[in-house]
Amino acid sequence: MVFLDSGNAGFSMRSVAKKVDMSLSHLQYFFPTKDQLFLEMVRYTVNDYLKNYKIIMMESYNSPEQQMCAVLDYLFSDLMRLDVTAIFVELWGMALRDVEARLFQRKLYRVNRRKFSTILTRVYPDSSRETIKRVATQVLLHIDGIMVLYMVDWPDAQNYERIVQDAKSIIWRIMENIAQKKEASQLP
Repeated sequence: MVFLDSGNAGFSMRSVAKKVDMSLSHLQYFFPTKDQLFLEMVRYTVNDYLKNYKIIMMESYNSPEQQMCAVLDYLFSDLMRLDVTAIFVELWGMALRDVEARLFQRKLYRVNRRKFSTILTRVYPDSSRETIKRVATQVLLHIDGIMVLYMVDWPDAQNYERIVQDAKSIIWRIMENIAQKKEASQLP
């Protein structure tokens, strides 16, 4: 993948066209700008996520908690893939300067939160939709924070495993604490 080999600075329409053995004009017909090409790359990556969520959702587990563990395991193992982390970190930067990227990122987070909320609803069936949404937001923010840490620090496998175990413990506490609290509007 050109983006991984060269980073954002070396990611050009010409280098992609050469890599896929296509004329530059033909590539530009489908993707007039580098940003549009990059967003399509992100869409492709996100579709993998959605497929994997679907697989996890279709698999049978003894409990919703086991299903949640499977999702967390998937997300944390995926953070170790440079192609995934590099793409998402670049998307964050791009969203700061490009309206289309910002709208795409917003949609991406909404879809991801909705998928995560589906599982959370099974784990905490008595919680309100608003509470589930808050929990999903906090969990996803924590996972993104681990992604940034991993990109910056590149811990070795043993240290990363320790970080992941701590993160999972914190995430479960976040989910339990928020889900057990009553909504402020429900308090007497």
